[in-house]
Amino acid sequence: MGSELYGKEYGEIQSRDLAKEYLEVLNKKFSDVKGKKVLELGVGTGSLMPFLMEKFGEGHVFGVDINGWLLRNSGKVKESEGGIEGKIEQLPIASGSIDRVVSLHTFEHSRDLRAALNELERVLVPDGEALIIVPRPQFGIKELGALFDTLKLYPGFDNLIKAWKMAGEYHVQNVTPKKISEAETDLVIAESETMFIPSEWGSVWVVTLKKGK
Repeated sequence: MGSELYGKEYGEIQSRDLAKEYLEVLNKKFSDVKGKKVLELGVGTGSLMPFLMEKFGEGHVFGVDINGWLLRNSGKVKESEGGIEGKIEQLPIASGSIDRVVSLHTFEHSRDLRAALNELERVLVPDGEALIIVPRPQFGIKELGALFDTLKLYPGFDNLIKAWKMAGEYHVQNVTPKKISEAETDLVIAESETMFIPSEWGSVWVVTLKKGK
């Protein structure tokens, strides 16, 4: 019941158009990738799927999400069409099978960042790359302050709060390039930058990770 409630309310938010700032970054990063395999971690309702299919080609796009309800009920991603239920700390993906990984607002939900990064490295091909976008600074529900009143204008926000409480703490850690480096994996930070997202009232880290040859 918790995952269904969370899936419905979170899916309603996720179904909105992606911020143009994200699309600009992704368009720049994925300029010559047709025919390569891409995996989205935290695919949710599949709002990024059409963009990825256009860039990589049908049959080359896969998505993992811990919430099976979203995968089964989203109009953009189905379990039978590249959607896979699983945890980022234990990906149900073959080793060395993915050329590119993209993740928007997912790693901040992981309780074991090192395990998630090790899995990321495992599934990437040699010289493969991952683009991770995580929020900064990190807010908890109780820390939203005046912003909480603004968010309450969203009609389904009360139900979303209930879903968050049922599903557990929303964001469990603040992921930064420093924390990624301290995880001591063989992934190398090729680039990192911050970017302000007006529609989200905050900024994010944009981190590009590269696996060695």
